[in-house]
Amino acid sequence: MIRKYFLSLVGLLLLSLPLLAQDNVFVLVDVSGNPRGLSSENRITPAMRDQAGELVRQLVGGQFNKDRFMQDWRLSGNTDPVIENIVNGGGQPLINQGGYLLIMPFGDKDTYEQFRLNRVNNVPSDVDAAWRMPGRYTDQNTFGEIARAKAADVAIDANLSSYYLVVISGLGEDTNSKNLYTTQEQNYMDNYRSAVRKDALGIFRYRDDRKDYKIEISKIDLTRMRGAGNTAGTKQIIDSTHIDEPILEIVTPKGSRQKPYELKGDKMLVSWSCVGCKKDAEYTVKLLHMEDRGSSQTKKVKGRTNYNFALQNEGPYRVVVSNEGSATSTEYFTYQAEGGGGSFLLWLLILAVLGGIAWFLYKQFIAPKPKVAGVVDNDDDFFSDRKRKKKSRPAQEDDFYDDSNKGSGDSGYF
Repeated sequence: MIRKYFLSLVGLLLLSLPLLAQDNVFVLVDVSGNPRGLSSENRITPAMRDQAGELVRQLVGGQFNKDRFMQDWRLSGNTDPVIENIVNGGGQPLINQGGYLLIMPFGDKDTYEQFRLNRVNNVPSDVDAAWRMPGRYTDQNTFGEIARAKAADVAIDANLSSYYLVVISGLGEDTNSKNLYTTQEQNYMDNYRSAVRKDALGIFRYRDDRKDYKIEISKIDLTRMRGAGNTAGTKQIIDSTHIDEPILEIVTPKGSRQKPYELKGDKMLVSWSCVGCKKDAEYTVKLLHMEDRGSSQTKKVKGRTNYNFALQNEGPYRVVVSNEGSATSTEYFTYQAEGGGGSFLLWLLILAVLGGIAWFLYKQFIAPKPKVAGVVDNDDDFFSDRKRKKKSRPAQEDDFYDDSNKGSGDSGYF
């Protein structure tokens, strides 16, 4: 029976892994134009670009129509089960509710700066609303690596640790332009090459005779890159031109009303990220005690994304951070003072008192009393008078007898 339940649990976990893995999706689109002199059979047509964009939109939103796309596109490479499930009609979107959707064009060196980032709270409606593919494909160059590196940096600033990377491309990338990059851009690429983990999940290729036009899907893990001197929410590289409305989110603490974060110590560092907020934005940070309103605190913070509160009263708290023009973010935590547990000590004291009373009653009424020399144990009479021994005259009574009585036949007590 136990083995049966264990196998069922393992099976459920394995089925749930794709759901747990799906989160954010970053789409990079090559907007390079067809080179002059390119033969008509090798040109990328507007219809091909539109179809590629629609394929990715349906893949992200979980509305994939296999009959519509798989006549012109072929899925190749070591395809991940998550992608296969979506393509085969599983109906599972690539992005999760609450995930980020990035659409970044790339071509000429600075084209990547025109990216758009949006939060997806409802799938697929928010995906459809945010889906704005580039309207022109006329760039003369194809700088793809800087776009990939910049996308990773945007993810870090948005406090993300991983995302799906989808790249729509069809022309070879420029690789001999290293001297054109700024020091910051070169740092982006160096960090990306050295610290990012990339897992290929599959490639859609457009027909067998046009394999160069493709949609590559991979999973990006930023764990090591986040630890390489990169701090979330502090670069302020995502401004109002990149996002429809600022996205504010508390980073610490993290907890729900049902399962609040448990604070150890009397300091609560509240930190948050605000994607798309101004660098000098002012935030209102509230610590609301849920049982004692007098213990609540409110602070105004400008130009920074953290504040350290000193706590005095224990109990449950609600943390609220807000900024004009962005949504409010709320988390929960509970605080118990270090060395606390006063109720536990009280119980120990009560138990000690009760134990003392019990011991006193036992000694008085239950425990057998010790025998005293010269005192007859009445229980001996229960058997035979012959077992009874003569009493010895108490030593303190010897002075009451006169020597004159000796030898008169009087044996005293006996």
